[in-house]
Amino acid sequence: MSDTPAIRNWSLPFPGDASAFDYLAALADAGSGSYPMGRNGLWHGGIHFDGHTAGHLDQSEVRCIADGEVIAYRIDARYPYSEYRAGDVCTVAPFSTGFVLVRHRLQAPAIGEDRPPALTLYSLYMHLKEWEGYRAEGAAAPPPFLGEALYRIRADKACDPIRGLRVRAGRKGTAEHATVLALLPKGCRVRLGEADRERPQWRKLIVLVEGRALPDLPAGCEGWVFGGELQGTDDPDVFLVGERANDIETGLAPGKGLNLRRDGSGERDDPITAVLPEGSVFTLGAGSGAYRPLGTVVEGGDSLCNLHGHVHFASLEPAGTRTPTLDRVQVLERPWPIKAGEPIGHLGLYQDHDSGSAQPRLHLEVFSCDDVPAFVQRSRAWAARLPDTEKTLLKVHRGASKLIPHRAGIDADHPPRPSDEGMTVGVDLLIPQHLLDSLPAERRLRAGSATAGSVTNWWRLDNLLADTEGKPISGWLAEQELITTRHSPWDWEGFDFIEETGRPLGELAHRLDTDGRLSDEEKPNYQAQIDLADKGPIRSRLHDLIDRDGDGTLAPHEIAAALRKPWIAQSLSQLITRHESEWFWNPEKWDELDPLMDHSPETPNPNWESEKRRIEKLAWWSELAGRYGIGADGVEWHFQPLELLGSQLSKPKLGLIKVIEGKITFDAEGNDMPSSPHFSRVIHWPGNSLSGVTLGRGYDMGSRSESEIFNHMMSAGIDEDKAAKISKAYGLKGSAAQNFVIKNKELIGTITREQQILLFNLIYPSYVEKTINNYNKWTLGEPGKVSWLDLSLVIREILVDFVYQGFTKGPNPMRAGMNNNIDELIRYIEKTPDIKQYEDGRHRALHLKKHKREAL
Repeated sequence: MSDTPAIRNWSLPFPGDASAFDYLAALADAGSGSYPMGRNGLWHGGIHFDGHTAGHLDQSEVRCIADGEVIAYRIDARYPYSEYRAGDVCTVAPFSTGFVLVRHRLQAPAIGEDRPPALTLYSLYMHLKEWEGYRAEGAAAPPPFLGEALYRIRADKACDPIRGLRVRAGRKGTAEHATVLALLPKGCRVRLGEADRERPQWRKLIVLVEGRALPDLPAGCEGWVFGGELQGTDDPDVFLVGERANDIETGLAPGKGLNLRRDGSGERDDPITAVLPEGSVFTLGAGSGAYRPLGTVVEGGDSLCNLHGHVHFASLEPAGTRTPTLDRVQVLERPWPIKAGEPIGHLGLYQDHDSGSAQPRLHLEVFSCDDVPAFVQRSRAWAARLPDTEKTLLKVHRGASKLIPHRAGIDADHPPRPSDEGMTVGVDLLIPQHLLDSLPAERRLRAGSATAGSVTNWWRLDNLLADTEGKPISGWLAEQELITTRHSPWDWEGFDFIEETGRPLGELAHRLDTDGRLSDEEKPNYQAQIDLADKGPIRSRLHDLIDRDGDGTLAPHEIAAALRKPWIAQSLSQLITRHESEWFWNPEKWDELDPLMDHSPETPNPNWESEKRRIEKLAWWSELAGRYGIGADGVEWHFQPLELLGSQLSKPKLGLIKVIEGKITFDAEGNDMPSSPHFSRVIHWPGNSLSGVTLGRGYDMGSRSESEIFNHMMSAGIDEDKAAKISKAYGLKGSAAQNFVIKNKELIGTITREQQILLFNLIYPSYVEKTINNYNKWTLGEPGKVSWLDLSLVIREILVDFVYQGFTKGPNPMRAGMNNNIDELIRYIEKTPDIKQYEDGRHRALHLKKHKREAL
């Protein structure tokens, strides 16, 4: 097993709000490349997105589907091309060979000290944009691992003077000592000679081993330096001008730049290791804080050496990108860490031999060279021990559930009832919880009481399920014990394994025979291969799922129609197939097709020769075989990427996360404008003695433990290093919290919008429970009191918002809503000064009035 960090986050491959089911529907329109069989009848280990799917999805950028590390890539300087001839017409068809390969570790959640099952996965992004496409004016930037981003110091930030060590004309105590000959900038290395007898820390400068004095020292001049400010090396007489050398001589070294700090802590006493000169162009190392490690200086650093340290990121500006090695496979010696949702690249161009023009294309593939069936078996046993919170998949069972048609009047206060008339569901389907959570609020309802243990969740679903005749149906689905079931992704519910041993010869012969393109003379020669392909495990399984008209063929329109039906598309996607990779160059298996392609040495087929050269040029497997866990034989287990994503996403994909409950509170607790004093995605202090360090929309750490904060941050998708820094704010209140924010705000940096929402969704339910307790306490025995569950949802939200803000000490806030009268609650808010003073920021009365208008 690799030491790759386990996957924590997942993302669909493009920007936007589309769900995994939307992606599956889009694939029905793809021009080619379905899984596990293409429309040409040949096995296919990935899925294609192209010009036909662009109308459904935002394909402006390709994103990494899971946390991992880039281990290899290839990028074309310009697209290579194939020449295909039809009579006198020659078609020049470009094809991208560019790809990025990412290694991941799929690992089940830990249980105690036991070691969870884990699997090494790879995601492949094939047919990516050529380098020339990134050089055009206004073109998108390449991903950082391809062309490292270059930076320069902003003109208004290059204010720090050059620092180093003075070189004096004479030893200490002489008249010449007062004359400073030059400044040796930090980073220089010097060889020293004799020491002054009376002041041995002063030594004679023999030679400048590395670096350059400012200005240059005249040949033969005698200079003296203070050794106490130098750093020793392995050679007892050679020293480095390092952190302790902080002399400034603006007359001799008038240049300016930006200080490099040793630790990048943001503290004033963080030592200055060097001064990055104005005009230099450089790369940065990996990091995300306010200070980033310096990478390589590529321009403007000729006069300086041994530059190292951390540079203040906000003081920099982009300066372009470095050109990577082009046109050949690059296997990284050190993997490049990448997170889910970060850029992988952009769609490149690809033209098939029978296409009239080149189209954008992405081939997305997920595979493993490990023993996948054994891993799944271990995972299923492990899943039985996991808590219910890990069961993030809802299974609808054929013949058990029903959908209740939507009707006027169904809303949060009047949800459907299980006894209502409905349509029986005739198919099985696993629905990820994140998809249900992403539905608009009016399409997801809760009936009953969480405290009483009788909550029923309802979701309004359109065309996701079918009736007993296979026709799409829409309506309200209830989650009901024993009728719907909950599963963990680690159950691998519905997944099955197929090992395919067929070769392209049999697959192509079968396709040609199905299309009637084999002659009577040819057919007997290939009948054995045709029969073997027809009975192959993949084709047999696809016949069962797709061949609805029973004619024994798998027509392209049948595959497309199947992909438009979520219940069939999911069944197809749950096949995990073992097959030789199409990126493993094996000339023998393609030469076998020569007779079918009318090719022989005597009568060559130039188009088939051109196609085989293309297949060879696209291959990359041999360059990685035996490295990073890639098997030498080219055989691998393939997953349908979207099904793996849909089942493993334990929370909404990046860009799709929404506030589940308490939107009025969320909106009132800050904003997303960095220039605003109420910007909430950084640590802040609300400004009173009872408040602790706060993050996001009201996550106060003043009364929380370090481990509680750390676990909440990790659950919200915040990386481990940042979570550890944030959790150090535990228990701090008042001025202690204020000081922590001052020292650490810039160092910790911002969290994402998605992380902020996840953090709010984590803590909001606890405030609901606090409000229920507070409500029952202050309304006990009050005449006309309405029970909590019978209150209108909008009134419950306002009462929770009162508690969130801290109005818990007296009865009036709760009693203002206990009669379930919106007008009465509005009057209380507008007539109570302590409450009304917050209306400009919280808009509680406005929210109630808007709800009342919409209800009317």
